[in-house]
Amino acid sequence: MIPIKNSMTRILEELQNVPSDGVYVSLYIPAKFSEPRERVSKRFRRQMDKARDLLETVLSPDEAKGFLEQLENAYKNVKSREFDRGLGLFGFKDRVSRVILNEVPPELTVVADSFHVKPLLRCSITNLNALVVMVTAQQITSFLLDDGGIHRQHRFINDLDSVDGLRRLGLVGNRLRSKQLHERFIKTKALELSQMESLYRRNIAILGSKVLRQRLAKELESSYGANVFYDSEISPCLEQIQTEVSEILRMQIRRQESAMASSLTLDAHGKLGSRDLADIARAAVNGRVETLIINSSTQIWGRFDRQTGAIRVARPNQQVAEDCILDDIAQVIHSYQGRVLFIDHESDPSQPQYSAIYRW
Repeated sequence: MIPIKNSMTRILEELQNVPSDGVYVSLYIPAKFSEPRERVSKRFRRQMDKARDLLETVLSPDEAKGFLEQLENAYKNVKSREFDRGLGLFGFKDRVSRVILNEVPPELTVVADSFHVKPLLRCSITNLNALVVMVTAQQITSFLLDDGGIHRQHRFINDLDSVDGLRRLGLVGNRLRSKQLHERFIKTKALELSQMESLYRRNIAILGSKVLRQRLAKELESSYGANVFYDSEISPCLEQIQTEVSEILRMQIRRQESAMASSLTLDAHGKLGSRDLADIARAAVNGRVETLIINSSTQIWGRFDRQTGAIRVARPNQQVAEDCILDDIAQVIHSYQGRVLFIDHESDPSQPQYSAIYRW
């Protein structure tokens, strides 16, 4: 199986295809580079034990066994060399699919009578992840920065910087880099990087000399839609790079969340937004919700009618038998190509628990 580079997008596509009836199961199994298969298999076994316990509460023993056998076979069919940063397995009534992840997922088991997107989306929002690119006249090296540290991904050599390369260009004896030579190097290596990584909307930090990093930033942003959020000289060690870039990325995420919350506060006072759960639910089933923002710790148990948008909030002693209304609303919003953001508002209790921006 060819690794899926834009793994979060691929997962969301899988989740949006979950049927509204029957049982849905997903397992998220983290893995690290060159990690023994035995360790990954132990995590898979833990996930399967959780899935078995949950499945047996909603299915007969034979049905649960058949479900687990499908997941088992899907896992066995993934070769060790295919593992990148983890594996996602998605089980439905009649099929199991899988996605090779290039981001470390949480060790998570989800079993539901319908798709619950909230746990996964919360992980995608809070996961600190960026591509760090070092550029010199001789090579471009990329690193993946995530919660587990910083790891080298790819290295692209500038073959034009060799004696043979200079001879082909008629530049032997002239080590000065012309603007044309710089641009050729940047364009070719940016293309190679784009073939290995999904760069669209990817957070990227670029380190190197001012001229080279600015040219690379321009190429990645204009040609591939990347988000270059930081550029600097090359630091002496990876630990320092990890610390500096992580802090800049956290600050950027906080600014984005603050800006989104501020715009929502303005819109919520007019016809383009709401903080009323019943109103948001009705708007969701009519395809009117453009963006739903939810405090990541908020859960509201009850029932949600996907046809009419009617809701019934459960009493505290009924929570075990109910679903989270916000999860179900999030699914409907996604079906209309809306956006759902889960934001940590613990540091700012004045922010609402949930709010929506409407299309009209």
